[in-house]
Amino acid sequence: SDLSTDSANNARQLVSIYRPQYVANSISSNIAGVRFDGVDDYLSFDGSFFANSDYTLFVVEKRLTSDTQEFFIGGTNTATAAQLMIGHSSQGFIWFHYRHIINTTHPNLSSNNPYIHSLRFSTSLGSAYWLNGGSNPDIYNSASKTPLSSYNGATLGKSIGNITYPYNGILFEIVAYNRALNDEERQLVETYLSEKYNIAIN
Repeated sequence: SDLSTDSANNARQLVSIYRPQYVANSISSNIAGVRFDGVDDYLSFDGSFFANSDYTLFVVEKRLTSDTQEFFIGGTNTATAAQLMIGHSSQGFIWFHYRHIINTTHPNLSSNNPYIHSLRFSTSLGSAYWLNGGSNPDIYNSASKTPLSSYNGATLGKSIGNITYPYNGILFEIVAYNRALNDEERQLVETYLSEKYNIAIN
C-alpha cells in the first residue's frame, strides 16, 4: 500500500499469523483487495506523513460485517492527537484524531458494499468528508483544525493496543496527499477510483 505521493511508504507485517490475505476478484473480475479477518490481522506503516500537516486521504474499502468498533486505520499511541482513527463504530462511519473529534459521524454504512471515503483535513478550513465523492461534503466541520501532533505505531486493520477494534473487511486502495486538495483535484481522484472500482459517484 503506497501512502505517499513522492516516495513509497509500504505497510508491512512481518509476523505471518497477523498478515492479511490478498484476495483476487473481490468486487468483480480483476479487482483485488487485502482481506483483514476481524481478529488479529494488521499492517504497520510510517504515520509521520500525516503529523503536523494538512492532508487529503482517499480510502476504498468494503467491510464484511456490521460489527461495531472496527477501524481500518488506527494506531497504538493513546496520547491526544497522536493517531488517526478511521472506520466504523456504533454511531456509524467515524474519523478523528484520537481524543480530538474532527468530524461528526455519518449514518451506518451497509456491510458488503464497497465505498470511496474522501477525507480532507486543513488547519485553515477544518475537516470535510465525502461518501462516494460528489460536489458538497456529506459532513463539514470548520472548527476542526487541530492537526496530529505525531503519529507513531500507525496501523491498517486495527486501532489501539495489540489487537483492539479489528477491521473485518477488504481494503482496496489508499491514496494520500500531505496537503488539502482543492475540489477539482479531489474530484479527479474520485473519478479515477470510481472508474477503477465501478463505484458510482454521488
